[in-house]
Amino acid sequence: MLEAASTFALMLRRFDFEFGPEGPGAVGLRTGATIHTQNGLWMRVRARQGVPRTGDKWVEPPHPVLNPGGTVLKQQLAHQLLQQESHPQHHSPASSHGDAAAAATAGGASEKTMA
Repeated sequence: MLEAASTFALMLRRFDFEFGPEGPGAVGLRTGATIHTQNGLWMRVRARQGVPRTGDKWVEPPHPVLNPGGTVLKQQLAHQLLQQESHPQHHSPASSHGDAAAAATAGGASEKTMA
């Protein structure tokens, strides 16, 4: 809702609004759970003179990146991935499951029978 109010305020600053040729009486109201226009809201919109146009082209902001940690974190993760690809480390199942599971599977018993 805040975005709509901000957008509406910016539009009111830059444009003049007038009712269409039928005038405000042609709008009509229809009530229900909320109030609606019966015939639409026809408006004539004109750009205001002397109000500078903004937002029609990209302008690089004068401030630094607002989330520098995100960029640094992405660079660190990419560096770690490159290191892992260039130096792959293979782990044996015994080291990844713990000593108890390794002893059980080494002795011929499965993990299901140990439980």
